Amino acid sequence: GERHVVDSSYGLLSTTRLHVLGGFEFRSLEHNAAHLFARYLDGVVPERVLAAHLETYAVSYLVISRHHGHYLAMGDTLRPVRRLGPHLVLRVLKPATVVAAGRGRVTTALDRIRVAGSRPDEDLVLRFHHDPAFSCRPSCRLAREPIPGDAVGFVRVLAPHPADLTIVFGK
Repeated sequence: GERHVVDSSYGLLSTTRLHVLGGFEFRSLEHNAAHLFARYLDGVVPERVLAAHLETYAVSYLVISRHHGHYLAMGDTLRPVRRLGPHLVLRVLKPATVVAAGRGRVTTALDRIRVAGSRPDEDLVLRFHHDPAFSCRPSCRLAREPIPGDAVGFVRVLAPHPADLTIVFGK
């Protein structure tokens, strides 16, 4: 299934097809709620705050560029995978699924989220930031799912909907 990565180094954002939570720490953007290091500019996030953030946004890997010892000490939450120069890649031990409510298998491609095998009679909440430009095919309706502390919210697919559907950016 799809997972997200938190990157404090900016490198992954422009060089991979991964879903990356990160970006410019000093720019106040609506989507910055998903960028944990924008709130902890010193780079040291308390473990309970980090664990809640990793679950909320279904993060599977954390890439850090400093304070390695602080994150290596989080053995109940993170395991080191690899060092790449000054960067340390850590795997989240219990990653959440991107399906926050309902069920289904999610795959993504550029500008689209595909869901297969969902229950048409249940609302579906996906841990992807909502965008008013999203549309749902075939014949399904979307709404914004509020997230505490995040003005953007997640994507809610309203029941009834097809078992297999695609959310696309644009009409």
